[in-house]
Amino acid sequence: MPNGHRRSLAVVLTAGLLVAACGDGSSAEAPVETSVPTTQAPTTTASPTTTGSPASTTPSPVDGVAVEDVVGTALQTASGTTALADRMVELNVPGVAVAVVVDGSVVTSFAVGSTPTGQPMATDTIVQVASVSKPVAALTALSLAASGAIDLDADVETALTSYTLPAGAQTGDNPVTISGLLAHGAGTNVDGYLGYAEATDAPTRPEVLAGGGNAAAVSVVQPPGSSFLYSGGGYELMAQTLVDITGQDFASLVARAVLEPAGMDDSFYALELDDSRAVQASEGSIGGQALDNRWQAHPEQAAAGLWTTVDDLGALLAAFSRSLLGDDSGVVAPATARLAVTPTLSAEGIGATAQGFFVDDFESPTRWFHNGRNIGYTAEIAGAIDGSYAVAVVTNSFPGGTDLAREIIATVEATIEDLS
Repeated sequence: MPNGHRRSLAVVLTAGLLVAACGDGSSAEAPVETSVPTTQAPTTTASPTTTGSPASTTPSPVDGVAVEDVVGTALQTASGTTALADRMVELNVPGVAVAVVVDGSVVTSFAVGSTPTGQPMATDTIVQVASVSKPVAALTALSLAASGAIDLDADVETALTSYTLPAGAQTGDNPVTISGLLAHGAGTNVDGYLGYAEATDAPTRPEVLAGGGNAAAVSVVQPPGSSFLYSGGGYELMAQTLVDITGQDFASLVARAVLEPAGMDDSFYALELDDSRAVQASEGSIGGQALDNRWQAHPEQAAAGLWTTVDDLGALLAAFSRSLLGDDSGVVAPATARLAVTPTLSAEGIGATAQGFFVDDFESPTRWFHNGRNIGYTAEIAGAIDGSYAVAVVTNSFPGGTDLAREIIATVEATIEDLS
């Protein structure tokens, strides 16, 4: 076992959990293995910092209702409503940040709590968003396709030069395509990635694909197009295909296609953070306890490697909503945005897959969504296919951050629905 893999597992097993960086958006979630029940995860050593009302960078209300106040005092849970601060204690979530978009504009963003080591959580706090990296990667691919730089339906094996896909369930008549990879319908394996405790142990993407890291080699384990199979490995294969076709590194492709047009100034890929970014970042936690190594290094950029802030996610979702509304000022062309949320494959328990997003129904979708879970972090995004609203939530805690983020989104959606 490589040293990096051993250290990665040690970080997680010390906390009693083994998790994969994945996020299929379903109620049951992507597979999560546990060495002890999650109810036995360590408790946080201090209550979240929630003195006063949540800090808000853009406190504009939604039709006169302050969404942050509703979330803060009447968070909807399975057992009723509760105060956000109390729920954070119950779920061992030190810090959370939220952005709400209505009709293509951010109407409010706020943060509650702290980093696991006690620094205030803010809307410009940098975190890992795990598999929420995938929609960003997908919009990059769709943008390249719209410009004619790539063919979504071409056999990726004809374009790959840095990795040879092993013989598997693919055939010449039924090949792996970028479109199939974006929709988790290409039959590829490797659902998620653990990352590495030491950045120096992180392999290159071709090495990741070949199984040279702490995950299996990427291969085709079921016929492309046959059914949904969540695959972070497929997203890394897609990313390498874009790199091999264009001759440009993946981070540059994403920056030009998505990050810069959306105004995401604090979003980037990095195995290690420089001093200024490290100060702005929150370390991750398991059960509220900070990771000894602060965070895992993720060379798997498309699948799990994006660092960002809730302010930047809000800007992205605002721009994406404008695209869905038919506004050419959005992050991608309106037709590209519609393609991103057009159902591709039915997915039991989820709804359907689309091109980088999940949607709530194959026949008549109204809502898109995606989640993310890295060791120490969780993130959730959701919105209306008609572009009328969108919500982003990030936390610095696993596993409780997933439940908290979904409860926040459900509360925001109910508030917006009540006002419509």
